[in-house]
Amino acid sequence: MKFISVSSLKGVLSVLSLSVVCFGMTACTGLYVGFPYEEPVKQGNWVTQGQIDQLEKGMTPVQVQYLFGAPILGDMFSPKEWIYVYTFKGGMSKPVKRHLLVHFNQYAKVDRWDADAHLDYLPIDIKGASKSASK
Repeated sequence: MKFISVSSLKGVLSVLSLSVVCFGMTACTGLYVGFPYEEPVKQGNWVTQGQIDQLEKGMTPVQVQYLFGAPILGDMFSPKEWIYVYTFKGGMSKPVKRHLLVHFNQYAKVDRWDADAHLDYLPIDIKGASKSASK
C-alpha cells in the first residue's frame, strides 16, 4: 500500500487553494457580460425634440419653466442663461449627455437657444418602443 507524502499533499493543496482564489477574484469582475448588475443612473431634466420645437422667441421664463421644468444649472454671473443638462448611464453602456441652453434678452424674453440633438424617447427605452406602444 502506497501513502501520499506530506510534501506532495502540500503542493496539491497550494495549487488547489491558489486556483480557488484566482477563480473567486475573476468571478466578481463579470468579464463585461452584464454582471454585476449596474442600476441605470438618470440625472437632470430630460428634454425631447418635441419640447424644443415648442420653444419660441419671446417666451417668458415662467413659460419656459412650465415647458422644461426648473433649470438644473444657472450661471450666477449671467442670470439670463438657463442650462438644462441630462445625463443617463445605463449599466455597461456609454453615458448619454444632452444639453439645452436658453438665452433671455434684457426684457426677460427668450432670445435664442442652443441644443444638442435630442431624442423623442428616453435612452432607457429601446429605440422608442414605449412611445410606439402607446399609440
